[in-house]
Amino acid sequence: LNGIEITKQPIEKRKVGYVFQDPSLFPHLNVYNNILFGLRRKERESKEKIIHIKKIIDDLDIAHLLDRRIDDLSGGEKQKVSLARILVLNPNVILMDEPLAHIDFLARDKLRIELRSILRKLQIPIIYVTHFEEDIYALADSIAFLDRGKVEESGTLKEILNSYTRPTS
Repeated sequence: LNGIEITKQPIEKRKVGYVFQDPSLFPHLNVYNNILFGLRRKERESKEKIIHIKKIIDDLDIAHLLDRRIDDLSGGEKQKVSLARILVLNPNVILMDEPLAHIDFLARDKLRIELRSILRKLQIPIIYVTHFEEDIYALADSIAFLDRGKVEESGTLKEILNSYTRPTS
């Protein structure tokens, strides 16, 4: 990652965020405490970190949820909290494993639009695993198709789409 071998580093030093298909949130903590979970107390109290946390909460439009219990959230709200919890840690890259898979169709469309805006603003590289074409069209800058762990094709969205529309001689 950025020219550094990270596979042997402890997880907490890798600066890689991971958003699961099913949000892995703590039901005994409210939304705000779930977001802060990975931060050390000293970090939570620094002025810069407080400003950073507030910005993420505002960008994800979840300020109204901060006191709520996790069990009282919709699937989309849970994924936003899961993403916020990763973003407060300032990762160098985020892995997202089908984060919209268990969200109803209408909420998924809305969250997809919000997610694109948020990810563009943050300028953090995202590796986004999906089986939904809509996610690809809405979110991807570049695409890699994998089959059994091997990259079969890769390129920008435009390059990939052009390769399927070009006639073969």
